[in-house]
Amino acid sequence: MASIEQRKSNGKWQARIRRAGHPEQSKDFQTKEAAQQWVRAIERDMDIGKFIPSDVAETTTFEKAANRYVREILPGKKSVQQVQSAIKQLIEQFGDYALANVNAAMISAYCTKRLETVSAQTVVHDINILTRIFKAASIDWGIPLPQGIPTTLVRKPRVDGARDRRLEDGEWELLKNSLLMCESPYQVSAQAGAITLRFFTVTTVGGMEATMVFWGTIATDAWHSLGILFNAFSIWLKFMGVSWSPTSNTY
Repeated sequence: MASIEQRKSNGKWQARIRRAGHPEQSKDFQTKEAAQQWVRAIERDMDIGKFIPSDVAETTTFEKAANRYVREILPGKKSVQQVQSAIKQLIEQFGDYALANVNAAMISAYCTKRLETVSAQTVVHDINILTRIFKAASIDWGIPLPQGIPTTLVRKPRVDGARDRRLEDGEWELLKNSLLMCESPYQVSAQAGAITLRFFTVTTVGGMEATMVFWGTIATDAWHSLGILFNAFSIWLKFMGVSWSPTSNTY
């Protein structure tokens, strides 16, 4: 059963729907026609079994959901500080909006503007964080989202960062000879280093990826394994023209 009444206090039209098996729904509108359209839409969704209550999503701001994500879920994730910084940026943009009002068009416009100052990879991270927050609201906190997860309709920018450098004629011998001549601070054999370096050049994996492989499978001693990795990786970076040292955190 639906009713529409005009409030004497502010002149707005209040639509109210009561139906068995559903929570009571009510909403205020500036015009009676808008209230009637809302009633028809809600009752149609109830008739076909697609009604999703939106009252919680309409009263929960993105800032509130994002802060709850930081408190309850983020501590168990990796790169906490980096994600917190990204979330602060997202709160500045969407914080005042209710979850129900954050849509794909808004997010796409934000991404387009953001690409003017940051990389495509950073924008992809932003979209992924938005997705996690909305999924947490829907799955973990039971907040119905009438429009679903808005980021599913957002096209992610292309990240053009693939490693496509390949060795040219004679370059492998130069690399191997440099490794055989170097003095390793980690006391590893040149032969082991050459094997490791060959692994880098054939597979094109990065340092972190290779660490995961060499740590448990190439050498039985973890520190010996790490020494091989750093020794070969240092030669590889120098050959590629990158300044790096084992005692530095940057390169």
